[in-house]
Amino acid sequence: MENSTREKLDHNLQNIYDNYLDRLKNKTGENAEPETRRDVTSYNLSLRYENGLSEIENLGYKTSWKELPGMAHGYVDLKNLEAIASHPNVISISAGAKREKKLDHSVKDIKVRSDTAANVGTNGRWFMDAMTGAITAPAVNGLTGKGVIIGIIDSGIDISHPCFRLGGPMTFTSRILSYWDQDLLPVDANNRTGPPTDLLGVSTHTYGVHFDKNAIESLINTRAKCPSRDCLGHGTHVTGIAAGNGNGGEGLPPAIPKPKFNFAGVAPEADIVVVKYLDTGTPIDTVPNFVSETQQFKDAFYYILKIAKKATKAAVINCSFGRSLGPHDGLTEDEQFLDGLFGPASEYYKGNIAVYSAGNDAGSRVHAQITIPASGEITIPFTLYDTRSPKEMKEFELCNWADSTKPLIVDMWYKKPASDNAVAVQVKVPGDAMFSNKLFHGNIWKIFDKNKKRTLTHTQVPPVNRPLTAGGTVAVHRNNIQLIVEPNENTNPYQHKTGIYELKVSAPAGTVLHAWCHQLGRLGFLAGAFTWLTQKASAGDKKMIVRQLPGFRVNDSIEIQLDNGGIHTTTITKYTTGAGLDNDEIEIAVGLPSDSSSKKEVTGVLTPGIIVEDKFLISSDCGAKNVITVASYEDINPGPHNDYRHISEFSSRGPLVDYSGIGPNADKPEVTGPGSKITSAQSRDGDDPTLNWSELFGNRFVEFSGTSMAAPHVAGLIALMLQKKKTLSVDDVKKIFANMANDQDGIKPKPADGVVYKENFGAGIIDGIKSVNAIP
Repeated sequence: MENSTREKLDHNLQNIYDNYLDRLKNKTGENAEPETRRDVTSYNLSLRYENGLSEIENLGYKTSWKELPGMAHGYVDLKNLEAIASHPNVISISAGAKREKKLDHSVKDIKVRSDTAANVGTNGRWFMDAMTGAITAPAVNGLTGKGVIIGIIDSGIDISHPCFRLGGPMTFTSRILSYWDQDLLPVDANNRTGPPTDLLGVSTHTYGVHFDKNAIESLINTRAKCPSRDCLGHGTHVTGIAAGNGNGGEGLPPAIPKPKFNFAGVAPEADIVVVKYLDTGTPIDTVPNFVSETQQFKDAFYYILKIAKKATKAAVINCSFGRSLGPHDGLTEDEQFLDGLFGPASEYYKGNIAVYSAGNDAGSRVHAQITIPASGEITIPFTLYDTRSPKEMKEFELCNWADSTKPLIVDMWYKKPASDNAVAVQVKVPGDAMFSNKLFHGNIWKIFDKNKKRTLTHTQVPPVNRPLTAGGTVAVHRNNIQLIVEPNENTNPYQHKTGIYELKVSAPAGTVLHAWCHQLGRLGFLAGAFTWLTQKASAGDKKMIVRQLPGFRVNDSIEIQLDNGGIHTTTITKYTTGAGLDNDEIEIAVGLPSDSSSKKEVTGVLTPGIIVEDKFLISSDCGAKNVITVASYEDINPGPHNDYRHISEFSSRGPLVDYSGIGPNADKPEVTGPGSKITSAQSRDGDDPTLNWSELFGNRFVEFSGTSMAAPHVAGLIALMLQKKKTLSVDDVKKIFANMANDQDGIKPKPADGVVYKENFGAGIIDGIKSVNAIP
């Protein structure tokens, strides 16, 4: 496939097609494998096109659905992909990319749960008796989410959790109206089927397994195990924050008393609809065709919205997921889909709101902004680190333990220059003596260090049309550079090569590039040269023990972060490799200053023109203009403390990147909710194979932190707002939040910090009293 044609495919589809070609080479004649799941070659893919579809359809594109002008979904057999992609009417074809998952005091802190029944309307919207769970919500000031659907697109839900049901002790009704597991096979669910196709938006064939309210209550009341499991526990926890009623279970008297109703969510009487979209494989529909990531993503929204429409109820959809990679400008295909789905021209504009978590990438050296100097060339270092313990070498994925070592990516974007060949990139990985040849477009790859693979791609991305406030559109041109590093999979566990990976970019002086690093906890890339001290150093110290991380050399200039907020700049005079991860030693030219001690971080001094900063971090998807993007702050739990009302250290900051020259497409984030140390519902299907007696019978709650926890606080509040006025649009909610978001400004940063405050907090901390009172 020619480079100009290949560049029309997104990265995921390029990999799918390459694997398909490899299988063709290895599968011929009598040695051909029998037809299996992996041999399905038809995909539902997203298509951007111009000048009509008919000629593309003649090449084998089977259109199933059209959305925005110039955008369609359809089925493609991979044998026809190259011919279709080569057609001049085709702008791009995509399969989409995987997303990653990213109470008691917090609900009171945002003025939703009142401290007394008498204070409903003053410091909360409802009061719950902690002993009985009885709710007081007077007609005048009380709101609990009743009659509103809270949709959750996540890793599934534990339908048996007490906080999602009513009644008992023998017979229960469920507050979950519907549950769709997109990946579960009907044969694994007693031949239950996927949802009716009239509940889907993109697909003409159903897939997965759909449980309606009757099926859910049958499973609960027969004490049967639900075939769909929330093995991450993320979806159950998020749902509990938005809509749990605080019920921890019946207890097991006398040893385990019935627990108090402490951990009630924001909208404890809302209805619930859940889609298991995270922690899934690649589903197959009934034909069979592979179901692409983009198709699953869009169908999930339509499933919730169509159920709500049939029930004539308002809906708020919570999305506590996203991607650290991408252009971060709010103009990806999925973000444009969201803008259309929740925008003024949509049938779902009134009474349907989508809420997104901003991401957890701050404080992690995920982003670098690079400006090409007058010389026209710059070298950018990235550190591949792996600090996992032996237990962390495996992760609980798809309800099984699997190797946690995944391919890693550095994703770089820049505004397209006037000349197509003005920008070139080279790569050097640990062990290389010199850089690769210059790559102007296309891809080059190499096997290095015992079966590890690095691939460098440089793509001239098709332009996207950005809508303008005054009407019309402007074409936005941005190109993409990716470094993809794959581990050696012939070892147990799989192995990456740690150390410094360098990209050398040649471009016109003044060209600005943005790079984002792929991180998976204790494995990933960092912008710049970086290591950790494993023992705190004190004033005057010159010798320091560091975590083993090849790439630092004698005479390197380094910066050591100090506890007092300062930076100590010096050079390495000696570097000794020790045994094990934590036993390398460095000696520095100048010891730490008096009356100071070090933090953990040691960074290499960056070349002028490279800035590593906690900006431009808003996750992909939630840059869409017509969704509410939520940052995280430190709430009062477990009481007033030094960080109270500070932005959470991990909370991703704005703004969006502007490649157009006319300013960011939207202001992000919009608002901030509690996201640190939030206790909510615990799934019984997590990585712990057995819950203890207390958890089984009366303490099914667990603590998580992240903007994933902040978003459902806001989703729950919007459910209360929709209960008061069913026809609110995203623009109505944004306006209310912009003017009435908080009665308790964030402290760090402060409102007086202006732009910095907006990039961290948006309009500020949500307030359940002021926001509801502002609804006309």
